[in-house]
Amino acid sequence: MFVNSCVNQRDYTAHEVYALCAEVTTAGGRLHLQATGRSMLPSLPDGAVVVLGAVPQPPPIGAVVLGLLHDHVILHRVLWRWRNQVFLAGDANAWCDGWVSSEYLAGMVIEWQPITRKSYAARWRHVLAWAVALTRHGGRWLLGRR
Repeated sequence: MFVNSCVNQRDYTAHEVYALCAEVTTAGGRLHLQATGRSMLPSLPDGAVVVLGAVPQPPPIGAVVLGLLHDHVILHRVLWRWRNQVFLAGDANAWCDGWVSSEYLAGMVIEWQPITRKSYAARWRHVLAWAVALTRHGGRWLLGRR
């Protein structure tokens, strides 16, 4: 994930964004940034502008959080909680990220906006991607509840 700053016209690395987000949300502020990548399709399209706020303890299941996992900064969904850890996965990923301690969560997505409107064909792909993600995560939820 890379973010372009409007203040000094430079790109920030993912680790710089993570540190900045942790500072801003700990102080009670909100951080607006443009997320890149396709791991959260269809929920967060590539280039969506997200607003990150403080992470409540414990983070709600289904929330999208900015976290640090094995030296990688990720913006993924909380699937499960256990004690002081959360299990993260991207909506469009075929694999799960794994368990992350809640202390390594820097922010939670409060709201987001896509940057452009898609064409008619892209909307159908978006609907299909939603159906696949819902089926995948719905199956996990149902299997985990038994």
